Amino acid sequence: MRFTVILEDTQEKITDPLEVLEILVNTAIMAKDAGCGCFGFFQTDIRKYKPTDPFSLCTWVGGVIGVIGKTIRFRNDKFKVDIDFCLTNLLVKRIVWCDNRYTFYQNRDNNKGGNAEFRNQEDYQKSCDTLKQTRFFQRRREISRL
Repeated sequence: MRFTVILEDTQEKITDPLEVLEILVNTAIMAKDAGCGCFGFFQTDIRKYKPTDPFSLCTWVGGVIGVIGKTIRFRNDKFKVDIDFCLTNLLVKRIVWCDNRYTFYQNRDNNKGGNAEFRNQEDYQKSCDTLKQTRFFQRRREISRL
């Protein structure tokens, strides 16, 4: 995993652990001050960063995700789906703080550690099926019928 910042028209890899920690803490403080329960960083290619849009407030974050408070909890399964947690935060708190100036590059579902040894296609499908039963998918079906 690597951490990158956009500086004017260039990218810079951040390797100093203290600098990464400072960015994480600053982002957490901004998110908490805004009343968020969740925060994270830009998930696509950092070259797509727009200087006029340094933060997003209505998106989902993944990979590296910060949780503020204990009001909203992750799903209780192996996959701990980030998007479900973010959608719940958007529904309840109305804001998910995404700092678009920084990004963590990582290989999704390929990293060692965490739940990697427990992931398999059958469990993944079960997790997807239970996600489809959540209120977000139910509400989407109701809206699409209108």
